[in-house]
Amino acid sequence: MEDRQGNENPEEEDELSGDDMDIAGPSTSNQPKRTRNGSPVPPKILYKSTTGKGVAFTAEDVKYMLDYLEYRKSKSANLDMVEFWTDLAGRAPHHSRASWMKYWRRHRHEFEEQGDQAAAPAQSPLAKKARYTRKDDILLARYMLQLSSDNQANKKTSDAIFQDFATQHPHHPWKGWQEHHRIHKAQIDHLAKQIAEGLEV
Repeated sequence: MEDRQGNENPEEEDELSGDDMDIAGPSTSNQPKRTRNGSPVPPKILYKSTTGKGVAFTAEDVKYMLDYLEYRKSKSANLDMVEFWTDLAGRAPHHSRASWMKYWRRHRHEFEEQGDQAAAPAQSPLAKKARYTRKDDILLARYMLQLSSDNQANKKTSDAIFQDFATQHPHHPWKGWQEHHRIHKAQIDHLAKQIAEGLEV
């Protein structure tokens, strides 16, 4: 289990290079907490990166970033994104401005795809996780358990691993599988351990 810490003493964040970027911790609320002026409240609990290089990106970080972006767009038709990233890092300084921007660039296509689905009555812009079921988590757990005993798997990049997985289970895109695994790694690892011990999941 990853260590948690309050954001009053944040660590310097991970540089987020390649597959070293972590996303950790469960999302506990669908509705963003707001200040009196309507601005979303930054995350209060931080998770150390599993790489040991700083603070991991969490589901709460992602939600806060998207909520704050939506809030700022509602206040300004022509939002200055340079100013936005500076303000975001000022409000949530456990990640630097550069790290927030780099995370956005890496995952922007997923957020935009998610936003496109918001027009459907049964979907909300932040309902991405609802598309993944416990059955999906079990599929990932079995696959990760299989990889742990495959010596050749150590030679594969994270992208290659999830591309292979998506060819077997194409009902989600490989990037989506990869993102879901990063966000829910603790839960999926726990399922894999249960499977390895012969427990019913």
